[in-house]
Amino acid sequence: GLNLFSDFEIQKIALLDIRLLNCDRNDQNVLVIKKSGKVKTDDLELVPIDHAYCLPPQLYIERWDWFWFNYPQISRPVCKEIIDYMNRLNIDKLLDHLSHHVSVSPHCL
Repeated sequence: GLNLFSDFEIQKIALLDIRLLNCDRNDQNVLVIKKSGKVKTDDLELVPIDHAYCLPPQLYIERWDWFWFNYPQISRPVCKEIIDYMNRLNIDKLLDHLSHHVSVSPHCL
């Protein structure tokens, strides 16, 4: 069930999808990797695949576009590792890089 996945694993995919405006993150394009022989929360890693519908020409995302939208892990406090990562991001530099190297509508930036 959903409780097999840690808050960090779900939240890291949510962060990626939000950053890339991935409009098609369904449960079929996430790989589950078992790190050890046991199946418990800390032993499962989620790996997102299929990024074909990222950075769309128009900003339009529905709640069903993200499989994780209603997961309980999203309602919980954001993991410290994710907060630390977000705090290290230089948003202005990232936006500048995107606007010069990727064809993205300004309202999607």
